[in-house]
Amino acid sequence: MTDPYKDNPSTIGYSVHFCQGICVTVQSSIPHTVLLYGQNGSLKSAVGDVTGNIKFPYRWLEEWNIVIECQGIIVFEHTFCPSNKRVLVSLGSRSMGDTIAWLPAIDRFQRKWGCEVIACTFHNHWFENAYPNLQWVKPGVRVDNLYAINTIGWYYHQTDTNRIDDLKVPKDFRQQPLQWTATQALGLSNGEQKPRLSIPIGNRPIEGQYVCIALHSTAQAKYYNRSGGWEEVVSLVIQRGFRVFIASREGDGYMGNQHPSNAERLPNYEIETTATYMRHSAAVIGIGSGLSWLAWALNVPLVLVSGFSKNYSEMQHGVQRVNAPNDVCNGCFNTHKLDASDWNWCPKNKGHRKQFECTKRIEPASILKAFDSALRC
Repeated sequence: MTDPYKDNPSTIGYSVHFCQGICVTVQSSIPHTVLLYGQNGSLKSAVGDVTGNIKFPYRWLEEWNIVIECQGIIVFEHTFCPSNKRVLVSLGSRSMGDTIAWLPAIDRFQRKWGCEVIACTFHNHWFENAYPNLQWVKPGVRVDNLYAINTIGWYYHQTDTNRIDDLKVPKDFRQQPLQWTATQALGLSNGEQKPRLSIPIGNRPIEGQYVCIALHSTAQAKYYNRSGGWEEVVSLVIQRGFRVFIASREGDGYMGNQHPSNAERLPNYEIETTATYMRHSAAVIGIGSGLSWLAWALNVPLVLVSGFSKNYSEMQHGVQRVNAPNDVCNGCFNTHKLDASDWNWCPKNKGHRKQFECTKRIEPASILKAFDSALRC
């Protein structure tokens, strides 16, 4: 077959970028076929008889391969390669836990490709001094001359809200550890990595041994809902010779949740104070919340009490988990979309005596056993 451009070498050109989709420009009056292959070599999509601008809607970054054909001949090919180019990576969540979990992948991406990465989070000051290889911008700041953009987050289908949006994420994020959301969004191998933090840590705040507890979160389903449970846990820890401090900033009675009467408050709840108390504590006992992720990042022995999430959902190393008994409802976080507008969200048992049974059935003795194990690690 003859080259369709042999006698027409004039204004023909091609370009590709990965900003909010895979965007291909075919500058020609001659119809072309554009094929998109994933990094595993499989054909993901194809469009024929096109010129001008073509956009494939996939938002995650991987080693995409774009092949352009004209009259059966390959005339252009481009494989995703951001080396020496500018890439904007944003975190779409304000959550402390999401931010701490996802930040390490941005660093890995920059080091893998040697590219100029502009990082954008709602909490830049927690990290920016620890990652001089990244540039930092605040949300809403315009960034130009980009080769690729990715906003890491959890995305659901617009009409079927219990389905993931498979144009924005490659896999169901509910069925895997939280950190993998970021590694897969950036085309990296899955793995667990703690972030480096630039939160200032002060000297040991008090004499003697103490423990921090993080008992508040953003939905009642995440709480330890056993009546009197925290009171008993704190009593057992005190019997071990520790003082107990509440690391959560929320006040006593917040959303109907009472603080254990035998636990102490911090002097203030600036992030530096909270991090300092946690870092020097013997251990942190927490629930599925950002403070548990902060304790993990600070390398503090951690006990995580959760019934609404499966044990693969959060961090896998450096933690002692206390899960719901096998004979009760549990793990709804991994099968349903959490309704953030409903504080008492419980997708299977709301309004029933079994509501929040996942943590109501967790015995304080189980938490103490995990605490003892965390101290030995």
